Amino acid sequence: MAQPVANVPGAQPAVAPQGTTKKSARWRDLACALSLANLSFLRVWAELLDDDRTYTFWLKTPATPAHFAALMINILILSALIFVAFRLGRRSGKAVRKLIPILFLIVLAILVNNLQELIASPDRSVIFRIAYQEAMIIGVGIGIVFVIAYMISGTRVLRLVLTLLLLLFPFVPVTFARAIWRMTHYDPSAFADGTLARPFPGLAARRVVWVIFDEWDQQLTFPDRDASVRLPQIDRFRNSAFHAENVYEAGRFTGMSMAGLTSGHMVKGIRTLGPRDLTLEFSDSPSAIDWSKQQTVFSRARALGLNTAAVAWWIPYCRILNESLTACEWWAGSNQYNSTGRRLGEILVNQIRSLMETPARSPFGQSLCTQRHAHMYGEMLGSAEAMVNRRDIGLLLLHMPIPHKPYIYERERGDLSYRSTPILSFFDRRRTAYLGALELVDSTVGEIRRSMEQAGTWDDTTILLSSDHGLRSPRPDGK
Repeated sequence: MAQPVANVPGAQPAVAPQGTTKKSARWRDLACALSLANLSFLRVWAELLDDDRTYTFWLKTPATPAHFAALMINILILSALIFVAFRLGRRSGKAVRKLIPILFLIVLAILVNNLQELIASPDRSVIFRIAYQEAMIIGVGIGIVFVIAYMISGTRVLRLVLTLLLLLFPFVPVTFARAIWRMTHYDPSAFADGTLARPFPGLAARRVVWVIFDEWDQQLTFPDRDASVRLPQIDRFRNSAFHAENVYEAGRFTGMSMAGLTSGHMVKGIRTLGPRDLTLEFSDSPSAIDWSKQQTVFSRARALGLNTAAVAWWIPYCRILNESLTACEWWAGSNQYNSTGRRLGEILVNQIRSLMETPARSPFGQSLCTQRHAHMYGEMLGSAEAMVNRRDIGLLLLHMPIPHKPYIYERERGDLSYRSTPILSFFDRRRTAYLGALELVDSTVGEIRRSMEQAGTWDDTTILLSSDHGLRSPRPDGK
């Protein structure tokens, strides 16, 4: 006995099932379209709506009304396109209906990319991390299973998918309501930098410039250096300076490491307390203490009558240690939220683009995060060159965003045009991009040195080059 054809997009029943009307079918299609479009932007929602105190500490500003407005507009536009596809699938012939699985496959690929970014977050346990390549392989496998199942059982697969979309539809009004609430209650005041310390008059009797290169690896720079890597500026500096080899990390992660380096204590744990502070747990103390209340190298320098400054990234020094700093600039780390722009028009376009790339890899060349990282590095280097030549500053911290990924340096061209596409990344098993990042560190050391030599500040300044931690991803030499 012939089975009735399911009433789903892509199949037109000869007789409408009992209780089914064209109007109700349209409403179901609209609900499914909205639900599917909403799920497609799952990662963007997760970033914009995340107000967890462990996350907001690292942000320069919270998500702006423009970001929420752009997201809701994008979802409505995508919903309209999906709805039209559904309606065409109902009314058109087999040729058009065959396009419906392709639509689901595209959205599935976007969802897999979103999920692997959420799962692979560095804040999660290593147990839950999934590498980019493995996640995409899983996604392709799911897509193949979907196609085979559709070929075997036809519209039954689509009926199951549409049922799931209907069950997930309540998330649409929930997320939109939260977005509207955040837009109407937007208040960035908690993220503002704090008031800086009053500077001491006159020139500094002594000057120290402390440069931290984030994720600069001791082993790969010196004893295990790749034969293709040239670091003339670092070698020149090392040959005329004290060089420590019996060293260890102050912490595996930047927050722990920098808190330990600035306080002089080994930090065994940190807990962020919203945008304005975090608590430290020292290995030699049973009680936790706020970083802003802990004595640091900056407060001790102030006690000696020295002006202090920081040009840094990742950590909000200017709102945490502001009372011990007389000058400060800082940049938040690059993520897909803060790399989409500030104006509504560019955010609209870049939110859609971000669905098809990761912070480090993009089918369009440089990812949005990589572009922001390169721009941030240029701004920081300019600020660093100006700050190192201020003779009124006795202690200056330069916490630079290299050689940390996303990698930006193209070794062959000698510029910041490095791009990592998913295909190139899949075959680059040696992670040679980090080798280029080491050469950018060398170039940066040279730029700072030339600037100071031209200003006449190099010879009377103590320069300390160091790192917060070594390379944490697989090494280029496979060790």
